[in-house]
This record gives sequence, structure tokens and C-alpha cells, in this order.
Amino acid sequence: MPYDRNADLPRSIRDSLPKDAQTIDRKAFDNAWEQYRQRDMRRAGSSREETSRRAVAAGFRARGVSHVSRVQPESKTNATAETCARSVRAAETQKVE
Repeated sequence: MPYDRNADLPRSIRDSLPKDAQTIDRKAFDNAWEQYRQRDMRRAGSSREETSRRAVAAGFRARGVSHVSRVQPESKTNATAETCARSVRAAETQKVE
């Protein structure tokens, strides 16, 4: 489910990330949510939300932000690190609330 505002993010993310990073996380999640809408784009048995959350965490890690891995455990998904990093970069370029 896409998030309309930072207050809608999971508590673990709101508690562990500064506001600017929350906004990037939210926009990257929304981008990944759309990207992984098709079941064949996700790892077998993974929900769309789980895949999107893991893609965002991988994107942050690819950008050198390691503390996000505490929010979401590392996982092997069909998403590559570059695809994840693109989601984070796309979110960074969108207008921040």
C-alpha cells in the first residue's frame, strides 16, 4: 500500500530515520510498489509490500546508508541493487513535502 504522508510509514521507520530520509523512504517505497505490482517480478511467496520494503532498504544500502538495514532484514529478491538505487534516486528527485 502506498503511503500518502510520512506519518503513515511503519513506526520502525519513523523512529529510526530523520524526516528527510522518511520522505525519501516513502517515495521510494511508492515507486517500488508500482514497479513490483506484477507477481512474476517478485520472489516466489513474497508479498508486494515485503518486496517493496526490501527494495527500498537495498536502495538505501546501495547509497551507503547502512542503518536502514536495521529496519528491514536483508533478503534476496528479483530486485538488483541498481534497480533499488534507481528507486531511491527517483524518490530523491521528486519534490519533498
